[in-house]
Amino acid sequence: MSHPDVRRFSILGAGSWATAIAQLLASKDWVEGVLLWTRRDEVVHGVNSLRSNPRYLSDVPLSPKVRATTSLEELVGYSNFVMLAVPVQAMREVLSGLNRLRRSPLFLCNLSKGIEVSSGMTVSSLVFSSLDPAVGPVIYSVLSGPSHAEEVVRGYPTAVVVACEDQEVASWWQVLLSGESFRVYTSQDVLGVELCGAFKNVLAIGAGMLDGLRAGDNAKASFVTRGLAEMRRFVLRMGGTSETLLGLAGVGDLMVTCYSRHSRNRRFGELLGLGYKPEEALAEISMAVEGYPTLRALNAASQAFGVEMPIVKSLYEIIYEGRELLPALRGLMSRPLKQEHYC
Repeated sequence: MSHPDVRRFSILGAGSWATAIAQLLASKDWVEGVLLWTRRDEVVHGVNSLRSNPRYLSDVPLSPKVRATTSLEELVGYSNFVMLAVPVQAMREVLSGLNRLRRSPLFLCNLSKGIEVSSGMTVSSLVFSSLDPAVGPVIYSVLSGPSHAEEVVRGYPTAVVVACEDQEVASWWQVLLSGESFRVYTSQDVLGVELCGAFKNVLAIGAGMLDGLRAGDNAKASFVTRGLAEMRRFVLRMGGTSETLLGLAGVGDLMVTCYSRHSRNRRFGELLGLGYKPEEALAEISMAVEGYPTLRALNAASQAFGVEMPIVKSLYEIIYEGRELLPALRGLMSRPLKQEHYC
């Protein structure tokens, strides 16, 4: 396949990450336009008339090349290079609408991180189970790594990874997205990249709990490291690679999500550590906290696949079963002693 002459991009979603990527693409001279899809009329009005997204990154003036629509048909007709940026728990519904309207071939690049609770599916599995292959080929990629929208949209240096089973297509996205402040590496480990992106959000909730408890730096570093051990066991068991775990989608994204003030998952956990109930913390944040539903999916997967994940289990008990936080922490600290590295 020759390199495509892509000048337009469609983005399913209009949250902070979708907005940041739209602005990133629009900054390139060769891009004609980027179209965001949203269900909210006020977002369409804000983007198209006021040149800002009123709900996300509202202080950032948007390029005139960025537009928004509530019409899925218009979005699909705008470009066959489509980026997915809707919450994972809403992904199946959106893909159903996309299936009825899509063009062929369809080049999808997923920006969302999580696992569907009802099925335990990653986004790639949802895509290939929802989009009818008879309509035409779907070439799926996923973009991940330490990349808070608040920094990307302002041109802070950022490095990420794009994974696709087709190395040539991964290289396309690499070239299309890379720029002076946004460096893209490639991978073919789609599943590993997806699972790391989902798992790190759950661990960030626990790291935030420790922030709320003022438990100290030692506790947080120990938690993140032992959480990485659980992430490693799970990702390798499911078929991901150790290289991905040690890369931008793994350790890189885990670090930024567990430590950054921009992290909604970390902030959610911090509020829990301060005494908020889960529903109160979600209301306070008022944006998607992907780690919250993903925790349910990971806890179920741990049992289904026989992967020992005591941190995940404890977080599930705290958030979904009402276990007190401090007794849960003591329970983790009093587990049987063992060697640090084991499978």
